[in-house]
Amino acid sequence: DSVTVINAAFQGAPPLPIVAPTPIWEQTWAIDIAKQAMGALAVLMVLLIMVRPVVKAWTIKLEPQQTEAEAAAAAAGGVRGPDGVMVNEAMPDGSKPEEWGAPGKTDEEYDKMLAVLRKLVTEDPRLVAQVIRTWIAVDESSS
Repeated sequence: DSVTVINAAFQGAPPLPIVAPTPIWEQTWAIDIAKQAMGALAVLMVLLIMVRPVVKAWTIKLEPQQTEAEAAAAAAGGVRGPDGVMVNEAMPDGSKPEEWGAPGKTDEEYDKMLAVLRKLVTEDPRLVAQVIRTWIAVDESSS
């Protein structure tokens, strides 16, 4: 057996070619995100174009038709109370709320308003009870 030694320089590896980076729209993760976004956009369009008008049509509440008595009360200055019943805005003594003035201005005005309220309580206690219930409900909802 014999060994021969040759003195030679090592050859380096050939240089790698420079590859341009892949554009973002050709990368797989970007394509997956774009597909998901297009699907979400399609669902949103279906909801806005088809489902929303149907839901709106279902939720429209029709106004109850006025009877002749309610129409006459409304023409005479009546208003619809919290329970839906037409209530004449004028008090039993014929005065209207805007004629009272602000409460507490003078003792005479306060006494006049107190007398009107006492008459109202004796003539229509149901209406007064409904007003007090409304006040309590507003107080409870605001706290």
